[in-house]
Amino acid sequence: MAGQSKLQVAYREFFNAMLADYGVKSPGALGDRKSEFFKRVKKDWAKKKKTIQEGVLRQTIREMITEVLDEQILNEGVLSKVNAEIKKYKKQLENRWKTKGAYENFGQKEVRKLEDKYIDISDYTDEMNKVRDAIQSFDDWAANYDG
Repeated sequence: MAGQSKLQVAYREFFNAMLADYGVKSPGALGDRKSEFFKRVKKDWAKKKKTIQEGVLRQTIREMITEVLDEQILNEGVLSKVNAEIKKYKKQLENRWKTKGAYENFGQKEVRKLEDKYIDISDYTDEMNKVRDAIQSFDDWAANYDG
C-alpha cells in the first residue's frame, strides 16, 4: 500500500495470515473465538514486530556504516590525489627556481589551482580540513622556498 511503512504493511500481512489460520476473512466472522483471536494477535505480533524492528535497525546500521566507509575511502582518495599533485608541483617549482630564480608570488598559481579543484567551501569535515592543511603546508613551503 502506498504511504504505509514497512511495519504497517507487515502488520496487515500478519493480521490477514492470522485470519486465514482461523479460517475466516474478517474478525466479525470469528464469533465467540474473537477474544482468543485478538489475544493471540497481540502476543504473536509483539514477537514479530520486535523481529521486524531489529531487522530494520540492522539494515539501517549497515547502510550507515557503508555510507561512512565509502565517504572515508573517497576522502582518503582525495587527500592522496592532493598530496600527489603537491609533490608534482613541488618538483615543477624547484625546476622553475633553478631556471628562472625567485619571483613574486612563487607557487601561488599552483596553490589556487589546488584550492579550486579540491576545496569545497561548505565542507568542514575532518577529511576536508586535512586537504586544506595539505594545501596550506604547500603554500607555506612555496612562500618560504629559497632553492
